[in-house]
Amino acid sequence: MSVTIRRAGPADAAALTAIALAAKSHWGYPDAWLAEWRPQLTLAPDYVTRNPVFVLEESREPVGFCALAREPEHWLLDHLWVSPAAHGRGYGRALFRHAVSYAAAEAPALAVRIESDPNAEAFYAHMGARRTSTHPGPVCGLPRELPVLIYETQMIISRPAPDEYAPYYGGYIDQVPDGDVLDLLQHQIGQTTDLISGVAPERGTYRYAPEKWCLNDVLGHLCDTERVFTYRALRFSRGDAQALPGMEQDDYVTGANFADRSTADLLEELQTVRAATITLLRSLTPEMLARRGTASDCQFTARAIAYVIAGHERHHVQVLRERYLER
Repeated sequence: MSVTIRRAGPADAAALTAIALAAKSHWGYPDAWLAEWRPQLTLAPDYVTRNPVFVLEESREPVGFCALAREPEHWLLDHLWVSPAAHGRGYGRALFRHAVSYAAAEAPALAVRIESDPNAEAFYAHMGARRTSTHPGPVCGLPRELPVLIYETQMIISRPAPDEYAPYYGGYIDQVPDGDVLDLLQHQIGQTTDLISGVAPERGTYRYAPEKWCLNDVLGHLCDTERVFTYRALRFSRGDAQALPGMEQDDYVTGANFADRSTADLLEELQTVRAATITLLRSLTPEMLARRGTASDCQFTARAIAYVIAGHERHHVQVLRERYLER
């Protein structure tokens, strides 16, 4: 099943309107309310032409979309809807990441404003938006308040330039898709947890060749490497000019006892490490993220390290899928 996000065209207007109406009605609103909201949920072809509208397709079928509108002091996230049949697949997050990344690239100084349905406020808060006020949204003569949230586009850690990391690490960074890398780190650890949590306990010591690491060694390596790289990001972001030593990964694995621990224990440790990583990276300002330091005789920015961590996990999870779990 292929999933893609593309720029919508006028011919998509009817399909996108149908998605918006279905998604809004999924919350169980009365028919009279839905009828009053219908004009707001209807996308005309000229609206799609004039505004940045992006459609998410699953196997070439539209299942969600987002739309931005330019305001004098903000971007407005005018629409973000996912077909109820496609809920629970991460498509809302993917569309939100796409929208705010587009906004940040087009006008970095402008935040994204969201007039949210009350049912969607928790989603936007989880994505990093903060509530600033409410806006009257009466319906059928009844008073109703809509939460207004702001997402600061400066919160997005932009993709590092090639001079912000050594060429060796480009292989990891190239694996990271465009979008909000902090949300990706959060989303990836959930995917990794889902992948590994169903593995039989005895599988933790499986090696696909005698000289290779066992599955638990790979998980332990992910924990160790993320700790080391997050520490580097901390040092660099604080302006520490002292060069840091390298990390010999095989020595770290040999010196640990990963094979003697349970896979569940290592997975819990990885989740804890990831939470600490995200907390640190989210606290860094754009100036801090751009600061440079040296480790393993290579220069990095703190921003580049966020992408190395994400790409490193993606690389090893793919190895786990191909070498350890598909047996």
